[in-house]
Amino acid sequence: MGLNWLKYLEQHVGDDDDIEEVEVKVEYEDGTKKKWIFTDSQDPVYEDGEDEEDEEDDAEGDDSEDDSDED
Repeated sequence: MGLNWLKYLEQHVGDDDDIEEVEVKVEYEDGTKKKWIFTDSQDPVYEDGEDEEDEEDDAEGDDSEDDSDED
């Protein structure tokens, strides 16, 4: 993938001072996941492994779809 995503982000976001937070999620071919959260008020936050909140959100979304199919 290279750094094309970074060039795109720089071109389209640039120096936008209204942005409060940027999350960068990376998933490797082997399934490893990493996430960085950048804010202007603190150093970047690094999370290694799977994001449990995303899994819970996905599960809730799947349940609501299943419920609508049962009606």
